[in-house]
Amino acid sequence: MRIGINVPNQLLQQVKQIRPEVNVSKACREALEHHVEVAQRAMGQAASDGVAEHVARLARSAAAQMIEPDWIAGALDDARDWIRTVTPDGWDQFMHQSEVLRRQGRDETEMVESWSARGGGKGLLVRLNEHAEWFVYQFDLQSMPGGGLSPREKARGEYSRAWLNYVHEVRRLLEQHFKDEYDRVMTERAEYRRALPKPELPPQLVGPEA
Repeated sequence: MRIGINVPNQLLQQVKQIRPEVNVSKACREALEHHVEVAQRAMGQAASDGVAEHVARLARSAAAQMIEPDWIAGALDDARDWIRTVTPDGWDQFMHQSEVLRRQGRDETEMVESWSARGGGKGLLVRLNEHAEWFVYQFDLQSMPGGGLSPREKARGEYSRAWLNYVHEVRRLLEQHFKDEYDRVMTERAEYRRALPKPELPPQLVGPEA
């Protein structure tokens, strides 16, 4: 199989100036052959040295750096614990603050850092701090061209949205419960009224019969 190789003009000129007789295609082929030979020797040596157990050991220690934590799972656990412990007054305060932010056109995720730490769960900041080493590792790897989100900002956003989604699902269920209860009470009242006997004219007001 033949392929084309892109060589910068400046590099090609330098090669011709130093070694005009060099066959560029042959030089590239020999360089690739050398690369393959070295790689194959390294692979064979690693296999003969029995490095499998060391690979497993390094994989366990590197997992925390390589694999992104599941921010959504942590958020859902913390939101569940918050719902289990929040008082009616706390719930009303949360909903009031949520409404204020909405009217101000602000992002509701501003609330999560504070509120998520008030229940039995760990909360946003604890979850982030648990993986401080992972953030350092990611920062070292990423140059983030174009002004993209940093790993910490991304994690904060994922956690906050998941936490709020859980809480608002509880809010939806609560509103449905109130609606169902209202409908039940109104139905009972209507049935009670229909069961009442129709009023009769009192004889003393009707007068003597003709």
